[in-house]
Amino acid sequence: MDYLNNISEFSNNYNSTKNKVRTGLPDKSGNFKSNHTWLEISSLSQSIKIKAGIFVENWINHLVSSEVDIKMIDKYISPTSGGREKEMDLVFKKGNVIYCREIKTNIELDTEKLSVTAEKIVNLNSKLTTDYPNYTIDSRVLCPPFYTSVKKEVSRLDSKDIITLQIESLRDFLFVLNGDSITKEQHKDIGSKLGRHFW
Repeated sequence: MDYLNNISEFSNNYNSTKNKVRTGLPDKSGNFKSNHTWLEISSLSQSIKIKAGIFVENWINHLVSSEVDIKMIDKYISPTSGGREKEMDLVFKKGNVIYCREIKTNIELDTEKLSVTAEKIVNLNSKLTTDYPNYTIDSRVLCPPFYTSVKKEVSRLDSKDIITLQIESLRDFLFVLNGDSITKEQHKDIGSKLGRHFW
């Protein structure tokens, strides 16, 4: 897929202002520390960081919905501790697999937030397994600024149990989505172009 043209198509629906500055380089594995360094945007307020994260999340959803062999599953709710429910960012069906992704553009979350995210994924995985008994369930955190997937050990809420949180890179996600394999330079270019269209 031509991801740079896909970004142009997607961003036509967004209003933006221009103020682009190169602010950071990836580490040796190709991972950017944060969304705004991947998008090459400088001096972000918290509200702009949130809007930039939503922009990237919406682009991922646009990308997935563009694939002809994928069925989006909308408004899938994950029960959380305390009886509250939260909607997952992305749930879709491809072949005999249900893919569930919680999209995080900043994975440097504090321990409590990581635990909440892990709990949300564990609970949704259980719910999906019940609702789709004939499907394989694949649940992860998707971090688009990452080029290389990583794992984080996280304590469960209200217990000493440890969850291994699978944090998926954009490269690995795109391979799952359509078999494409992108280079570090292509990953960097995608972030740069998203940043130009957002900012």
